Amino acid sequence: MLGSEGYSRLLASLANKLPIHLVTQAIDVAQVMKDEDRATVLVASINKLPTELIPKAFDAAQVITNGAHRATVLVALADKLPIELIPKAFDAAQVITNGADRVRVLVALADKLPIELLPQALNAAETVETSRDRSEILIALTSRLSIELLPQALNVLNANLITTYWYIHINDYIYNYDSRARTLAVLAKKFPEVLPQAIDAIQAIRGSENSVEILSSLANEFPKVLPQAIDAAQEIGNEEKRFEALAALAKKFPDVLPQAIDAAQEIGNEEKRFEALAALAKKFPDVLPQ
Repeated sequence: MLGSEGYSRLLASLANKLPIHLVTQAIDVAQVMKDEDRATVLVASINKLPTELIPKAFDAAQVITNGAHRATVLVALADKLPIELIPKAFDAAQVITNGADRVRVLVALADKLPIELLPQALNAAETVETSRDRSEILIALTSRLSIELLPQALNVLNANLITTYWYIHINDYIYNYDSRARTLAVLAKKFPEVLPQAIDAIQAIRGSENSVEILSSLANEFPKVLPQAIDAAQEIGNEEKRFEALAALAKKFPDVLPQAIDAAQEIGNEEKRFEALAALAKKFPDVLPQ
């Protein structure tokens, strides 16, 4: 005989195969299950539901007491919610106590929020504890932001920015400043006036592969940034990582190929050097012989 967990898994596995009237019944049954089982059935049923039944699934999600399971269902529902339910979903996200779960829902809703809720969404981002999670929300919101909201977005990004000497673990430092640089780079693509701040933020992580990746993404929009991306790649201490960074740049910007070749030839391990040069020859057969 199936227990509740087995029953929920069975319902979930059948959800995409059931006719609509039985999917509706499955949602009714899910509402009397424990939180985890209810979430499992709801998530599995969502893609099968017609538009008119989405509010019913949303109501079922609302009574899930466990924040993580409620967040999982809200994320799954985000793309299906009618406009009138988006503010309610936003409110539901705000009361989820776990920061990571709250962030998941806010990110899923970001591109669907009505304009009048964007300032509140930025306020919600500011209450998130970690720089990385704040950045994730800001990046998700960027396409919706107006120039009028840019100062608030920048204030959120700088909120609780911890100075180096407060850090105990180097990973905390890296995540904080890496997230900030990535977010400013995304903002700069929409608001070019942010570019100087983005460049300054990248300076804090110079010498890392991430700095090259971020500068490379900016160079697509701002060609004047490319020399800085090349310099950042050449500052990477590990010779193989240095080659990989320059090779990645060369794939996007062929003028960087000479620097990539030099980096390959500087690899001390003969086998690795051969592999690096072979990889370049495969990518640029007209320039390098196989």
